[in-house]
Amino acid sequence: MRYKKITIHLLRLSALTILIHSGGGFSETQIFNGGTSQLNESSYLEGIEARNQAQVNNRPGQPLSLSSGGNEKAAVKASGESTVTLEGAEDKKIVVETQEVGRSYGFWAIENSTLTAKQIAITLKGEHDTAVAVQTGAKVDIQNSTLSSIGQKARGIVASEDAKVTGNHLDIRVEGQDARAIRIEGNSTVDIQNSTLSSHGKNAFGILAFARAKVTGNDLDIKVGGQGANAVATNGNATIHLHDSHIQTLATPSRGAVFGNRRHRHDSDHHGRVSPCRR
Repeated sequence: MRYKKITIHLLRLSALTILIHSGGGFSETQIFNGGTSQLNESSYLEGIEARNQAQVNNRPGQPLSLSSGGNEKAAVKASGESTVTLEGAEDKKIVVETQEVGRSYGFWAIENSTLTAKQIAITLKGEHDTAVAVQTGAKVDIQNSTLSSIGQKARGIVASEDAKVTGNHLDIRVEGQDARAIRIEGNSTVDIQNSTLSSHGKNAFGILAFARAKVTGNDLDIKVGGQGANAVATNGNATIHLHDSHIQTLATPSRGAVFGNRRHRHDSDHHGRVSPCRR
């Protein structure tokens, strides 16, 4: 009788194993260390990382979801001069999410890597989360995508240390105290076209640039709301050039533009008051 119980236990374990492997997902961070690889799974629950000049892409339009593994981790990370290319479809966007633990990343590109993405839906669930982080000479080009984050210190795009970001047809929405739709510093550049930036919360910013950073934008719709919220702000010899853009402040007191010791050009239909810049 004891032998019969053990047999039943083993059979149940085998059935469970089959179920896990047939789910079409990868349950730990998938590391690509050099070489060329294509994403074959439909989901990566702990995200992916490309290292050591790896080249990683997906089949355009394939169903694909990627999640971060938690604190200080990313759904998609590129390092060591690697290249990651992700392309969804208009009716089947690639889904990128973070867990609720906070301090996670949707996309994280560092060390002169390149990340190119189209038709992506990034949704952040934790505090201090960043949709797109670009550092140390890395480059990111993202188009036709949505970036959404709700939580304290929510971040849309963050660029630093000689990073470069280009974006077109983006919908960036951040909400929470000290939220930033775009935050850029350290000789980095951000060029955003035909996009919507929405930032709501106490001391929230639409665009914040400092430390010799440069932001250019064309046909932008920038909306901010919340006590002390600011649409655009510069400091530390940073520059912001906006053309054919619209700024809307949705709460009082909030400001359209905040100037520090920098150059600034603003060609939209709203002119804000001048006050000290807060990061």
